[in-house]
Formats: sequence, C-alpha cells, structure tokens
Amino acid sequence: MRSILHFYVPSFCAMLEQLRKPELAGKPVVITHRASGEEYVVSASWEAKAQGVREGITSRHAGRYSPSATLLPVDWRLYKDASCVVFDILSDYSPLLEPQGLDRAYMDLTGCSSLFGLPGATAEEAQKRVAREVGMPVSVGMAQSRLVSSAAASICKAGECLEVQAGAEREFISPLAVRYLPGVGWKTEK
Repeated sequence: MRSILHFYVPSFCAMLEQLRKPELAGKPVVITHRASGEEYVVSASWEAKAQGVREGITSRHAGRYSPSATLLPVDWRLYKDASCVVFDILSDYSPLLEPQGLDRAYMDLTGCSSLFGLPGATAEEAQKRVAREVGMPVSVGMAQSRLVSSAAASICKAGECLEVQAGAEREFISPLAVRYLPGVGWKTEK
C-alpha cells in the first residue's frame, strides 16, 4: 500500500520572522514582496490571518484588515536557508522527497517501514525533529495519493497529523471547499 505524506508549514515566512524577532511573537506579522509596481502579501502570521489577511492581497488591503500588523519585506535568503534545513531533515526518512516551494513537500514512504517504522510514527518523528531543530510546527497529511495527502495537510492545525485511510478518500474530499486542493488559491476558488 502506498504511503504519501504531505508536510506543510503554514505561515512559514511569517513564523520565521517571529522566531528571529521575539518581540513579534503573538502579534500580526505580514511579509510583503514588491512586483509589477505593487506590494503583495507572501506570508501572514496566524494572528494576521485571523484578522482577514491572506497571501496574494496587496499590502494596502492587508493594512486595512490588520492595521496593527508589522509589515516586513521578504528575506528570501533566510526563508530558503530554513527551508533547506527542513528538507534535509525530511530527506533522512525517504529518498523520495519532492519539495513544493519553501513551505511544503511530498514524501513517499512506500517500502520504507522496515527502515523507519510505520508511516504515522515516521511522520511524528519528523515533526518532532523540525520543531526541535527549526522551531516550527509542521502539519502532515497522510494518504495513498498526493491530492488527498495535500488536502489533509491543509486542513490540519499546525503540528497535527491527519491520516486518510484507504477507501475513505471520496468521503474525506467531497465536503471540502475547493481551496483545500493543491494549487487552488483564493482567486481560483472564486
């Protein structure tokens, strides 16, 4: 049976800034990037998201949703370095690791249980290592397909793991909003 895990660090860039600048912990943080003459949100902390800020909106709109938010410019070097540390940790558990941007990766654990144990135990161990070595909670979705594992990781709370059993995929996916499918952002959802 296939074992596909989808590792996802929600609010990755904003959380890294909160770790780097402890005075921002627990406060709304918005990371922005200038493109085509406009500044866009690339990451928002949980606190900013709770006020309505989401990736892809302009910084002007983010300021309206969260007037008390700290807006910071992107620091791609910091984010890339931290992402590499996370992916290095994950690669210790399977040679079949496929990064998807800075904050997510698919891992195929099919056939690896004799080396690392059952997929759930492997996911838990990897989550603990990322939390210990990087300081961030990782959400994990487990299923027999990438699509379902990605949706499961997207609805998990930070640091949780959700396994969708074989045969329960349709029941799991059917009630979900389309935004939980891989590659569907808020614009496409509309």
